[in-house]
Amino acid sequence: MGPIPNMTISRMEFAVEYNLDGISRPTTTTLVVKINPNATPSNIVSNDTMYFLDHGQQESVVRQCAGILRPGGVLSLAVPDRRYCFDRFRERTSLGRVIDVLQANRVVHSEGSVVESHLNAVAKGGSISWDATKVGAFRPVHTPEEGRKRAAMAAGGEYVDVHNWVFTPNHLRLLLVDLQALGFIGLRELAYHETVGSEFYIALSRDGQGPGLPRDALLRLSALELHSTERIVFET
Repeated sequence: MGPIPNMTISRMEFAVEYNLDGISRPTTTTLVVKINPNATPSNIVSNDTMYFLDHGQQESVVRQCAGILRPGGVLSLAVPDRRYCFDRFRERTSLGRVIDVLQANRVVHSEGSVVESHLNAVAKGGSISWDATKVGAFRPVHTPEEGRKRAAMAAGGEYVDVHNWVFTPNHLRLLLVDLQALGFIGLRELAYHETVGSEFYIALSRDGQGPGLPRDALLRLSALELHSTERIVFET
């Protein structure tokens, strides 16, 4: 496995508080993609990182984290919930897409990913992230022209900052189960906490036992996450 494209390999320090059933959560937002191959940390904390990684980088980061963790070490993920952020009207990332884009070995987001993100990004009640109690009308965050300009930048090989991956909690848990079973990653779920505000939390470890649910149960829970009584109204 080669290095993560366009990323410096170095050590990072984390300010961490332990809560949510033992899952570590950074006190400040931290982009955790810099890895020291000579270090053997017991915990790696990723807060809102996986969404931004380019196509092959997400799986590569998980693999590299697994490779440097001490025995019993934990990779803790804080992940935006598609239902409560500006990705609200985007389709969730499929297992097939994860595998296909991994094999494509791209190093920047594709033109299609960029235009989809820009055309479907929304705010609710003036906020680009919210919790389940939020009431308000939706509005687009970007204009179609902005989407076209950004897509042209991506088509020219330039990096454009978007959420490349879109998850809900049990949908991601199922993806991780399948990726591990297929041999793409070596970590299993160690702990999980449902969405708080606009994020949910998953801890992964080589010693993890998985979700403790059969695959069909995760499929059902994942499908139910798309059922909502939310009133959808757009600003006029």
